[in-house]
Amino acid sequence: MKMKEDDIRELLKLYDLGETTIEQEETLRDFFLENTDIPEDLEIYQQMFVGFQEAKKEDYDEFKFEKPKSKKLTHQFYKLAAVLIVLIASSFYLNSHYQDYKQKEEARLVFKQTKEVLDKLSFEMNKASSNLKYINKLEETKKRLIQ
Repeated sequence: MKMKEDDIRELLKLYDLGETTIEQEETLRDFFLENTDIPEDLEIYQQMFVGFQEAKKEDYDEFKFEKPKSKKLTHQFYKLAAVLIVLIASSFYLNSHYQDYKQKEEARLVFKQTKEVLDKLSFEMNKASSNLKYINKLEETKKRLIQ
């Protein structure tokens, strides 16, 4: 067993480096599956090879993924994504358009208020200028009297 154990340790070094042949790996597998008296530092390898053997026995058909029978769900997802993109883009556009509209309405209101103020000012100026006619007549009369 000692000679065999040394050979196994050498094969394990090669195995860890990935340099073993199929026959050498079979030797390792057979050693770990057939022997129950394994040194403690090699027990991890025994568990590994036993696990490999058990995995070969399992039926993996239950883990196979089937392709969807139709791509209807995928197409619906893409349609939904497209609709969401259009809605989001529309909301950004409408929001910016609404902001422009609000600014224009505010500018119209300011223009209207300014026009009203200027109209009042013009009215008062015209009213005052009509009073200036009397001053001009007074001035003409004064000049005639002084001469």
